[in-house]
Amino acid sequence: MKNNKVCLVSSNKPEVESLMEYVQDIPDFECENFENFDLVSFWKKNSNKIKNSLILWDYQTNDKDNLWMNLKICNNMDQSDSLIFALYNLPYNLGLEKDMLHQGVRGVFYPNDSPELLQKGIKALLEGEIWFSRKLLSEFVLEKNMNNEEVVEKEDLSDLTLTSREEEILLMIAAGYSNSDIAESLCITASTVKTHVYNIFQKINVPNRLQAALWTVKNLSSKYTE
Repeated sequence: MKNNKVCLVSSNKPEVESLMEYVQDIPDFECENFENFDLVSFWKKNSNKIKNSLILWDYQTNDKDNLWMNLKICNNMDQSDSLIFALYNLPYNLGLEKDMLHQGVRGVFYPNDSPELLQKGIKALLEGEIWFSRKLLSEFVLEKNMNNEEVVEKEDLSDLTLTSREEEILLMIAAGYSNSDIAESLCITASTVKTHVYNIFQKINVPNRLQAALWTVKNLSSKYTE
């Protein structure tokens, strides 16, 4: 049984066939094409068989209203962290990336992205990373933190025991670093980074990197800028 499923939501058959070839080259991945996608029906059918599901939505050929509806459903599901939405064929000049992040999209791919970049991005998304540019992610986290009235006050961290290395990794996550970027920067293995990230998420009680980044800006940034 394969651990991860990639759902290509597109009506462009030639492009889907090409994309499926790229995805099927990645070990432990199952790939399926949907011209129309219903998240509730999909989850009922696959929830007991698949660890993570990446819904890769063709922005140019598929219904945008259906995309927003499925995103809203996903954001209200308890299993939303196992259901990952990403867009491909997103035109460069629309400037929609921050709005996509607000809606719960975890990554974007552009029309001219190479097969190698697509494979790398798919694997990163299914490992819990966010596939946006580091600059855009940093800007989004800072803007969201400043505009969110619910996070004005810091949490009481007196009982929290983050190590200096964990704090360092949290700050890098908030700056938009991927696991591989962190591993290279700190001269440690990717598996060590994954272990650190898992432990950090458990300690600060967040489900994903975006929430970890928001938590970091709220609770740790001033400590390193004072």
